[in-house]
Amino acid sequence: MRSLSRRAIAYHEAGHAVVMEAVGVRVRRATIVPSKYESGSVCPHEGESDPASQVLIDLVGVLAERRAAGRRPRLTFPSATAVSYFHVKGDLIEYGAAVDGLNAWEAAAVIAPSHRERTAYLRWQWERAAAMVERRWVEVEAVAAALLKRKTLYGSEVRRVIRAAHLRALGERIRAKFR
Repeated sequence: MRSLSRRAIAYHEAGHAVVMEAVGVRVRRATIVPSKYESGSVCPHEGESDPASQVLIDLVGVLAERRAAGRRPRLTFPSATAVSYFHVKGDLIEYGAAVDGLNAWEAAAVIAPSHRERTAYLRWQWERAAAMVERRWVEVEAVAAALLKRKTLYGSEVRRVIRAAHLRALGERIRAKFR
């Protein structure tokens, strides 16, 4: 298995963390410190998210990772007779995208039980996740930078980094408007 750079992992986990907070699932911890089974992870503070939010959270990591690398993510699905999961083609299958994709597929089963419905639903959620990454890119970059610097952030630190990035971007937009 090809090992991804710490930068790619930081953006992947930052994407999860930013969207998790955006949909109301509080982050307990985000880390790029590898464990036995993961290159990095984001753990929720408490409780579980609803299936629709979980699908977004699962999909967004690969989108952030690929945007940071300047590469376009591609989403593919199995045929109706194949094993029921989807994956992202290319080298990402070697990292968290495979697990995230399977998690999104399983979370979507509650909402869209048939293979055809689930595929359509996940394509729609993929577009929503891509739009969230685009809208919150400044925040993703800030969390990724903080992860690269400190390796592990706790929930309050993640929220502080997100808030500071959001306020900086807002200030820049206001200054630009009055120039």
